[in-house]
Amino acid sequence: MTPLLYSSTVYYVEDRISPPSRFVGKEDNSGQGEYYNYNIPQYLVFDCFSSVLLKSVKVYAGSQGNRTIELHDSTGTILDSVTVNIPAGESRITLDFTLPEENNLRLVSPPMPDLFRNKEIFTNLDYPFQLYDTLSIKGNSANDLKYYYFFYDWEIIGLNDCFSSRIPVWAVINDSAIAGFSYLINNMHVSFNNSSQYFTECVWDFGDGQFSYENNPVHTYLSDGTYTVMLVAQNSCFSDTLIKTITISGINEYEKNCFNIYPIPARDKVFIELPEMFNKPIKITVYDIYGNVIYRTEYYQINSQRIEVRLSGSARGIYFVQISTLETVQYSKIIIQLY
Repeated sequence: MTPLLYSSTVYYVEDRISPPSRFVGKEDNSGQGEYYNYNIPQYLVFDCFSSVLLKSVKVYAGSQGNRTIELHDSTGTILDSVTVNIPAGESRITLDFTLPEENNLRLVSPPMPDLFRNKEIFTNLDYPFQLYDTLSIKGNSANDLKYYYFFYDWEIIGLNDCFSSRIPVWAVINDSAIAGFSYLINNMHVSFNNSSQYFTECVWDFGDGQFSYENNPVHTYLSDGTYTVMLVAQNSCFSDTLIKTITISGINEYEKNCFNIYPIPARDKVFIELPEMFNKPIKITVYDIYGNVIYRTEYYQINSQRIEVRLSGSARGIYFVQISTLETVQYSKIIIQLY
């Protein structure tokens, strides 16, 4: 578990694999033998080729009681020891001896241990008992390979864990999302600028039943009025909402007979009939309801009061016409039903 975090932090993780237990030595006390209970300590002699942990051994006790097991070097110096309460019968006892890389080490019993030893009469036991390139039990204190003293089925564990390569993991502390926006009204088209902070996604409600998930949408309103615009900015942890009202006007000016469009509905073209006030250079732009320009043309000299606008290839729907002169802009809602 990480400590309490107040800012984003990178951690590096790795996979740790502990070495498995491996076993060496005579597996059990099968064969000829007896419980040894004399006052002379006995031991097994072994070489250790790399430092490992002697985790446990199996023993057979003639009686319950404490025994002190010792690890000696080749000169008899005690390197480690542990006192274990051993029950009567077969049991596995924990030693946790770290074995050095050294030859002629000894695993030594206490005096009068009352532990079982193998003692063959005619044949030697299968010395050496070897674990690959790690450890070899090669003899005993009697210097007689017909004997095997006390400690069976050694559990050996490597000291060095295996580690994978480290990889970075980011603990990201998200700042609270802060919603913010501004807007620019161009007749029926409104351009919204999202100035929110610390957000990853947003939702716009334009107040006319239309929504958008774009960061900076352009929305086209179909009629004059006051609209409540809501922006929700959010990240994976937080959200924030900002509401503003905007007023749209001038869309319905077409109804004041600035110009006429026909036929309605139309198939692939319409005609715009201009009054005398437009007898000058003009620019005509047609938008769909999403604010996309689908037609644009300019006339520097008006030779006719009727202008043809070709709409072939356009989808069925509602469109808008903007007519601009050098002095004025006539921006009106025009419903064109294409079929």
